[in-house]
Amino acid sequence: TLFRSEPGTKSTVIVIWGYWYNSGLQMWMSYTVDFADLQTRDCDESDYIQWLAHSTNEENEKNGCLLGYKETFRRLKQSSVCRNGKDYVVSIEQQPCLCTKEDFFCDFGYYRSENSSDCVEESGLIGHDIEFCIQGYEELLKTKGYRKIPGDKCEGGFFEERVEEIMARCKIATTGCSRSEE
Repeated sequence: TLFRSEPGTKSTVIVIWGYWYNSGLQMWMSYTVDFADLQTRDCDESDYIQWLAHSTNEENEKNGCLLGYKETFRRLKQSSVCRNGKDYVVSIEQQPCLCTKEDFFCDFGYYRSENSSDCVEESGLIGHDIEFCIQGYEELLKTKGYRKIPGDKCEGGFFEERVEEIMARCKIATTGCSRSEE
């Protein structure tokens, strides 16, 4: 027995189907159910609440923040028995959050120690510049240990500058970068 409703549709109709056994014969049976008669009232403003996605119900600034922003949806109250109609559009409000260290990865040569949001420099790299070859150019990385997570939309708050300087052209070799005399 299966139950089917088209994903994303706003229909009140579902289809239930399955096998029916009668005197050793198998027959497919299907039933169509329309719930329109059960929901006789159109929804109004009193039927909705504002709902903060990803909320932990804590009273702090970061509550509901994911990848640097909060999303608030207008959704039906659990106790409301009404219909939205086919023209209903879900309203979503997005609000950027202040940046914190949790909005950043630890950069090359840094790691996050257990139960901490601080990025700590690897002991073997302290005081050394990080040089690497990317697309034929040797680059020098100047970082304080943090780089923003791609797609994160946070604004203001915590920020650490990250600078990549192109030093020279390099040839790709099996042992790493080697400077070219071009």
